Amino acid sequence: MNADERNIRAGFEAELRNNCLWTRAYVAKRANYIGILLVTLKLKKLLMKAALLGVVAMMLFLTGCASVQPARTQAAEPTAKDGQARNETVKKLPPDLVFELMAAELAEKQGHLDQAAERYLAAAQISDDPKLARRAAELASQAGKTVQAQIAVGRWLKLAPKDVAALQARMHFSLELHQIDAAAEAMVRLVDLYPKRKAQAWRSIHKWLQAYRESDTTRAAVNEALKTTAQGADAEALLARSELAQFLGDQERALIEVSQASQAVRNKEVQKPELARRILRWNAALAVAKGDNQGAIDVLQLALSRDATDVPVRLQLADRIIADGDYAKAIEVLDQAPQANIQLLLARAVYGFRQHDEKGLQQSYERLRADTKADPSRRNLYLGNVAELMGDRALALDWYTRVDSPELSEKAGLRRAALMLEAGKMEAARAQAQPLSESADDAVAIQAYTLLSDIERKNDHPNAALEVLTRALAVLPDDPRLLYQRALLAESLDLVYMTEADLKRILAADPENVGALNALGYTLAEHSDRLDEAAELVAHALRLAPNDASIIDSMGWVLYRQGEFEQALVYLKRAMELAQNDEIVSHMVFTLQALGESQKADDMLDDALHKWPDSPALKRAGEGRDR
Repeated sequence: MNADERNIRAGFEAELRNNCLWTRAYVAKRANYIGILLVTLKLKKLLMKAALLGVVAMMLFLTGCASVQPARTQAAEPTAKDGQARNETVKKLPPDLVFELMAAELAEKQGHLDQAAERYLAAAQISDDPKLARRAAELASQAGKTVQAQIAVGRWLKLAPKDVAALQARMHFSLELHQIDAAAEAMVRLVDLYPKRKAQAWRSIHKWLQAYRESDTTRAAVNEALKTTAQGADAEALLARSELAQFLGDQERALIEVSQASQAVRNKEVQKPELARRILRWNAALAVAKGDNQGAIDVLQLALSRDATDVPVRLQLADRIIADGDYAKAIEVLDQAPQANIQLLLARAVYGFRQHDEKGLQQSYERLRADTKADPSRRNLYLGNVAELMGDRALALDWYTRVDSPELSEKAGLRRAALMLEAGKMEAARAQAQPLSESADDAVAIQAYTLLSDIERKNDHPNAALEVLTRALAVLPDDPRLLYQRALLAESLDLVYMTEADLKRILAADPENVGALNALGYTLAEHSDRLDEAAELVAHALRLAPNDASIIDSMGWVLYRQGEFEQALVYLKRAMELAQNDEIVSHMVFTLQALGESQKADDMLDDALHKWPDSPALKRAGEGRDR
């Protein structure tokens, strides 16, 4: 054996030790002692004959990791003992395996991935090395042969039943082939691999399924896996399972899982305070999404009973109580906090403002001003907020000017700009907002662009306002807040094509964006004859937010446009019970007119015009009366 051959052999042995694969074709290409090269996949008989006639050196290399000894720095000449070892190797290695491996390698080199996968799979059926089955699955997937890949994964799992990558591959190909039971089984087996870390296992599955969120097969498989593994899950695992179900849109299953976790908290089975808090807050959020406000209140009260100092939970509880219309009880919840907190004082001021409680608002202001322990900049920002609620613009501006921390100064600047805009000081507002539009904080920049657009609108330059939002979207492309604002502004300019395009961009990224669903449905009802499409969009929004007055109003208007006046009236009455504004009243007036109840429509319109004398919507309704 010459020096070149020794170097080739040493390098090949090293590669075998590293990769544990038997399929390196350069052995056939470079090792002069092999004596034959594979010319075509059809030469199986010739190849088998050559293998049996003495390709001894190659066989040594194809015996796998266990038989490869560390390469020596200077390889010695072959001895009689070496020859005997090679002969033993030949006896152990099936000739069919040699053929399948070399055929697979040649097919891959020539770009025939499906043939290579087939040959690797054939080799995997002969060999006990799972890496061959994995390679077969990889090549079949690259060739677009999903069924073949799934078969290869089956062999891979038979050889390595606890291989995480194999189970993930099983999930992947099962979902691609809509095989619900197989995908669910793979998920269950993955979780079973980690009996003491089931929560982490479910979160890993959650992360891995990001690309399959919209698949009905995925939802069905996950639901099946969750039902199969329902017994024995601890509270943290139940939380992870709930989050996964909610991510896939199965709100009912999500609530079932987290309710069980909350029961564990009630039974004092959860020792970690932060975990208990996460469970209860998540339960409350899901209850709210379902429309079960009392259920949310119950779990938040439980959370607060465990830790009375938890300010976010206290605020969330007060907010849920207010949703039931009980402001007095909500304020009582805030006042029962064991320690003074400026967030609670600000919330109390907001509730007082909503209840027209000037005395309570003033008390909140005084208590906030007297709190010298709070961060000065944050306290000054909140004092500015409360001064705005009190209607004292000058006082608010004064407090906002005193906010000097880098973290909060931009927020204070936005409020100063907004107050200047309200006061009609357009140029001062522009000068304040313009630099903020270049903020590194996207949220600040978006609000600044919104203010700059509002300045143009109030100056009766709607096209300039639209241009501001278009510039903003060039800097912050696809931001849903900017797209939504531009869509509404475009609708007011009768640029319906732009409105539809912007709202559809929002929905492409977030199919359950309630605002976009409602706005697009309303726009189609108002400006087109695509009423069935409009009804479908608004109905989708209503399923997601059944108590939203603006969406209920939209459904009423869609029904009005479809000529279903009686049904429209039902929805519009409900909308007015939840919130009264000029738009809802105008729709009610149109509907009453269509039903022949002219006197009731006139009385309602007159009352509304006293309240909103400059409303374009009411003026349009008045034009209908005049006709």
